[in-house]
Order: sequence, then C-alpha cells, then structure tokens
Amino acid sequence: MRAIDVQELRTNFDDTPVLKGVNFWVDEGETTVIAGISGSGKTVLLKTVVGLLAPTSGKILIHGRDIAGFSQRNWNDIRREIGMVFQGNALFDSLPVWENVGFYLLEHTNLPVEDIRKKVTHSLDLVDLKGTEDLQVDELSGGMKKRVALARTLIFEPKTICYDEPTAGLDPLTAESIEDLILDIQKKLGTATLMVTHDRHLTFRVANRIGVLSEGKVVGFGTTLEIKEGKDKIVREFFRLWELSGNFCASGRSRE
Repeated sequence: MRAIDVQELRTNFDDTPVLKGVNFWVDEGETTVIAGISGSGKTVLLKTVVGLLAPTSGKILIHGRDIAGFSQRNWNDIRREIGMVFQGNALFDSLPVWENVGFYLLEHTNLPVEDIRKKVTHSLDLVDLKGTEDLQVDELSGGMKKRVALARTLIFEPKTICYDEPTAGLDPLTAESIEDLILDIQKKLGTATLMVTHDRHLTFRVANRIGVLSEGKVVGFGTTLEIKEGKDKIVREFFRLWELSGNFCASGRSRE
C-alpha cells in the first residue's frame, strides 16, 4: 500500500509556477528520495505534501486520503500520521530538550507532565539521547539537535516521516551517524520515509526509489537500480554534474 501518492501536483507562488505537475509515491515501509540541486523546489514540494503550503492543483493522497484541499482543522486529524523533520530543526532555544520534544503534548493535551516526560524519555531513547532531557538546546551539537528534532516527531508514533535535507550543515562523520539513525528508525518502526536532499551519498544509501526534481517536475522516477541503469537524458546529466561538482551536501562529502 502507498503511504503517499502525489499526482499532478502544482504549486504556484503568485503567478509563478514552482511545481509543474509532480508525480511520485512512497510505499509503506520504504524510502523515496527526491533529489535535486539547491533551489530546485525540493523544500516547497515537501512543505506542500505535509500541508504547510497549499497546492494550486493536483492530488496528495496520504494513506489513501486526498489532503490537497484540507483545511487546517482537517489537517489536525492526521498530524500524528505524518511527521516532519525540518532542515533547521525548528527547536526552541529557550526550552530544555524535554520540553522541545514534548511541546505539542504540553500545549494541546491534558496529559499529566509525568506521563509526557515518560513519552519524551522513550522518544529520546529511540534516537540514542536518553539522559539529555534537561539539557538546553544551546548545549547540543548539530547532530544532537537533529536527533532531538527527530525525537519530537517520533513522540507521535507517525506512520510516515518526512526529512528536509537531514545531513545539511553536518560534518561527514556526524552526517553518517544521522544516516545510520534514519535507517535504524525505519527498521525498528517500519515507517515510510519521504526525503528531499542534494546529498548523493545519502540518497544512494537510504533510497528504495529516487526521483530527480528538475524544472518543476520529478523526472526519471524509479528504484535505485532503475535510476542507476536508466537512460533518461535529464537524469543521467543530473547525476553526471552532481558527481563532477563534488558538492554532494553542505558538508562537502563526496564518498561513494
């Protein structure tokens, strides 16, 4: 079954089209990576899929429900099914780790604080950060902040997790540890994963399916093997330039 199915998705800013008929899907328990150069619209695509931006037209099926026309009230009903890990982590610097992770539960539920703390501890344990509950955000490394952001998403036990450039700005060793974590979480929890990135190494390590976002459309969509062996001219040129650039991610990794 498909966790996400995007059909002819179009998103305009004023009269300027950014997404021009995007098609791809994410199967349950698998990872789809949408790759593209910086500025190609990957973040716009991800934010549209998770309801942070309104599409101009097209369908976005989340576990079978078309959410393209959902209001914010409708979205609240499925927020726990699809989690988002932002590129910049979106943590509150003024709050300790446990309050960042448990923020939604603290603000929008009547659960006792003790129960929320237990859920936070479990979520942090999943990302190998147990014992950091009372640290301040500014005491954390870049990799730890990324883990806290993921823990905040996991507290809802989502069926699908979306990642926006999860290794951007990280050194090579930290980036690799985040890759390991993403794979481990998917193995443990069986989540579907949608990721946008321009990190070549990450793409080929975690993806079951890959699509290249080019000129507002996803081209050459297929399994990793199909993409590697495919003859689509746009895709082959993209990967040729990607490899030649040596700029596979913000940390400058070029391991392959």
